[in-house]
Amino acid sequence: MSEPAFSLHATLDGITEAAALIQQFEAHHWQVRKSGWHAWELRKQGAELCLEASSPWLLHGDLESDDKKLIAELLHLLESAGLSYQLEIYDDNAQTLIASHTRAKPP
Repeated sequence: MSEPAFSLHATLDGITEAAALIQQFEAHHWQVRKSGWHAWELRKQGAELCLEASSPWLLHGDLESDDKKLIAELLHLLESAGLSYQLEIYDDNAQTLIASHTRAKPP
């Protein structure tokens, strides 16, 4: 990945089994590898993210651009998994909020 231009930070609620979410990413052609006891690297052209098990779960990493298609795909993956989330994207110096997306817990 070239020099990151944007930084993504998200909290995720509703993950009961990491494998189901990982399979969602893999089905959409993301490269996934375990990077720790409770962490995974998620890579796709234009994005290098890390998913970490905690309470709440964390998803963070770098984006090459604010590619609307890539961001829409990421939001779709989270929503397809039935997760609630708070996701923010900042510019390269983490000073300016570029986008914010929230999905409340489904009823």
